[in-house]
Amino acid sequence: MTTTGETLKQQRRTDVAKLAEAGIAGIVVFVALVASLHVVGPGRDPISITVSEYVLGSYGWLLSFAALAFGLGVLALTAAIAATLPSPRPRAGLILLATAGSSMVVVGAFPTDPIDPTDPRFVTTSGVIHAAAGILAFTCFALAGPLLTRPIRTATSTTRLNGLAFLPPAGYAIFWATGILDNQLGGLFGSRSATGLGERLMAVTFIIWLFAAALDIRRAMRQG
Repeated sequence: MTTTGETLKQQRRTDVAKLAEAGIAGIVVFVALVASLHVVGPGRDPISITVSEYVLGSYGWLLSFAALAFGLGVLALTAAIAATLPSPRPRAGLILLATAGSSMVVVGAFPTDPIDPTDPRFVTTSGVIHAAAGILAFTCFALAGPLLTRPIRTATSTTRLNGLAFLPPAGYAIFWATGILDNQLGGLFGSRSATGLGERLMAVTFIIWLFAAALDIRRAMRQG
């Protein structure tokens, strides 16, 4: 016979699983919309043009919506992680991940200016806010991953995150390395910038980690 306490506990686990699923949905929407922008805007070089600059095209609203979905998804995942981990929780990691999600919402709300990777300058208020929020989000993702990987793995008794703690900071390092080399050399590939490539590689590392964390939590809550 199921007691009231057991029913409430199961409901809580279901609610946490739904938060993880909301996080997965936000990530999937982001990936799908950004991928579609590469199809509807084929004239932009994905090696040199950052994803943010797709907002300047005819379908720019798709990128704004993608960033908003991603940010809200990360916030939902942060709530799921916080509800999954036992006390004492890694507050620094949770705050960093929540800040990253909130910053992505700001990124979606404020479009970027056109970017020259060899001399990046932002001339509008929207461009400045976008750039600051983007860098803050990237930095927080890179730091949150290593801080949260082991606690999530321990709490969920799953192995999907094994070996992935290094991914977010590695992607972050790649992003800055391409940016610095572009700035110093006037383009990493001769006159061709690699900033867009560095940003995309970084995004892939963040997405892999986030997706793995969300799947681990969902599985643990659904099987409990």
